[in-house]
Amino acid sequence: DGYRSPGARYGSDVGVWGLERGAAADLRRGRRLSSGLEFYQRLDLYPAIAVDAAGREIRVRLNRKRGTFRGWIRVEPGAGWMVQSRLEVQLWEGDVPDVIDWLGLIKSAAPPNMLLLKSENYQGYGWSQTIRYRNRSVETILQHTIFNTDNHNTRIYAFEYDLAGQLRVPSWSGQGQRTNLVIQYNTPARGLLLRFKTGRTFYTDRFEVGSGADTTTGPVRNDIAVQIVLNR
Repeated sequence: DGYRSPGARYGSDVGVWGLERGAAADLRRGRRLSSGLEFYQRLDLYPAIAVDAAGREIRVRLNRKRGTFRGWIRVEPGAGWMVQSRLEVQLWEGDVPDVIDWLGLIKSAAPPNMLLLKSENYQGYGWSQTIRYRNRSVETILQHTIFNTDNHNTRIYAFEYDLAGQLRVPSWSGQGQRTNLVIQYNTPARGLLLRFKTGRTFYTDRFEVGSGADTTTGPVRNDIAVQIVLNR
């Protein structure tokens, strides 16, 4: 593609080019066992605004390549039980500007119409385990996710059970773990159900969680939610 995309970066009119390719396979054995594999690769030239060695603004395209592998297996032995494991691996390679050092000084002389670049490689993985038990009145879901990524470029996406009517697919970067518990109770009263969720996120590579006004001190964040649903 060669369109001009100001949405990619404000003020940028550098053409965007890219491609994406992949493959997926599913294997099912009756209703009790299912598994799947998925791989895709994305290559693009990302538009960016930078400053050259002469201090002038230039518009460039950064070469980036991302590879994603996902695999999962799901077992439903019966009696309301379900166990699922999911693995995701992210590989990222791309150009990173290499002009300014930590003192804000130019590291080496570059032609006035070029930007010094260096190629970097990052990787990350995430593993999620889900156990669910369900009967006529109670449903209990326990999830645990372990993630270890070099940075935000190799972030991991993991589906998470949430309150009724809500979809949650958070992304995780850095090093840490996430555990959450969901309990739903279908009361004897017709159309009335209660849903409770609690979660705990623990990081091993930072002492603040979140950003901006949503920042909390410490490597741990806990959350609790209660929902009452009345269907008439």
